[in-house]
Amino acid sequence: MASITRREGKGKTSYQITVSQGADVNGKQIRKRMTWTPPANMTERQAQKDVQRVAVEFEQQVLLGFAPDSRQTFAEYADYVLELKVRNGLKATTESRYRGLLKRINLAIGHMKLRDIRPQHLNDFYASLQKSGVRESAQRATPKPSIFKLFRAAGKTVEGFAREAGTAPTNLHAVLKGDTVSMEVANAISEALGYKTEQLFSLSKDSSPLSSKTVIEYHRLISSILRMAEKEMIVPYNAA
Repeated sequence: MASITRREGKGKTSYQITVSQGADVNGKQIRKRMTWTPPANMTERQAQKDVQRVAVEFEQQVLLGFAPDSRQTFAEYADYVLELKVRNGLKATTESRYRGLLKRINLAIGHMKLRDIRPQHLNDFYASLQKSGVRESAQRATPKPSIFKLFRAAGKTVEGFAREAGTAPTNLHAVLKGDTVSMEVANAISEALGYKTEQLFSLSKDSSPLSSKTVIEYHRLISSILRMAEKEMIVPYNAA
């Protein structure tokens, strides 16, 4: 049966779980060990209960000859999986999107060992994405009336001006209709007209939570990474 040793240090509690695999040919005991640290928001009672479950799972894995990787973090393994996908033909635009998603994912769970990730950690992360003020693009830009006169004075077509500004014609059409656009689009158009962005646009904070569709994107990427770890027998199951 697995033995559990509680450890205190630097303001946090962890547990060392030890499982015996019998003896080797020289009669020396073979022991497998892992360290489990409960989530910060877990109560003492919950931790005591959960560590028993973790110990049972670990013992079963060891007895089956399977021992999870105790070193790799999620961030390290995610980078490896992404490189595999790129070598297998992943489009550059998709890679860029995945790396963008991983920036926020790694802030939440990137430091965690793969074997320590539990559904509770992921649910906490998804909940955080649906809070106000989580967006990285903190500002949005609404065109001021003066921008229409300046565009007409430039005497250029929408397509030609958009090409000069390095943005899509649809973005320029949106500005000319008075729609709110991203700071990236506002900056490009303002620079092409020779003005500072705040002179041509009214800036406001975008504090809306991420959409459900975007949250699902985060979940699917995490799940695909952990699914690979499960296939490679680095973790016993996909926590996502």
